[in-house]
Amino acid sequence: AEAMKEQSQTADHVASSMGQVSQVAEQALQSSQEMNRSTTDIAGQAADLKTLANSFEEEGEGAQTSLQAPSRRRQLLEQLAQKGDLELDELLKWATEGVVDYFDAFFSRVWVVEKHPQSGEEMLHMKASSGAYNRIRGSSREGAPLAEDYKLGVIVRRQRPIISDQVQEDPQVKDQTWARRERLRSFAGYPLQLENGCAGVLIAYSRNEITSEEHSIFAAFVEALSKRLASFPLKTV
Repeated sequence: AEAMKEQSQTADHVASSMGQVSQVAEQALQSSQEMNRSTTDIAGQAADLKTLANSFEEEGEGAQTSLQAPSRRRQLLEQLAQKGDLELDELLKWATEGVVDYFDAFFSRVWVVEKHPQSGEEMLHMKASSGAYNRIRGSSREGAPLAEDYKLGVIVRRQRPIISDQVQEDPQVKDQTWARRERLRSFAGYPLQLENGCAGVLIAYSRNEITSEEHSIFAAFVEALSKRLASFPLKTV
């Protein structure tokens, strides 16, 4: 009987010990799960902070661009004001170079209204070209008609700018193969508007998007350039 009692007590002790082990194991499992949840929470918070930081950085870059726009406009106009002693061809060459430099244009060109030497018909004559295409003599676009089936003619006749960010799909771009080969994306063309009509057109092609702020600067520059051109004996339509 005494031996059976001792065996019973031993069994109870073993059972008690196993229960304690089970509790410890359960606590360990709970701790592990809590640690996993904490790790997941920390990783999630880190991702959220990274996203937030990126958004602040993007907003900061946008604000910086907005602040730079008036400065760029002022710089262009101040430089133009310093070109009062240039002849017409020199001034227009400087203008196209400025467009290429300031707007990262692939190339820029300017035409003015002149009479054809043989026919006497009014047409657009290229006066300056800068960037990837800087040749005038012998260029296929040296002379351009004022007809409205040509983009340049539309700008001059209607005296309104034409802007496109889809050059490769633009039906007014006659040579789509050329546009794709040169990877062109954007076009901006502005009339050179004088008091008595339009004297010509300044254009730019770019491989990048021309932003709304850049168009605003471009328009202000062309307006100031047109006022400067009023001192030259230019024909208008």
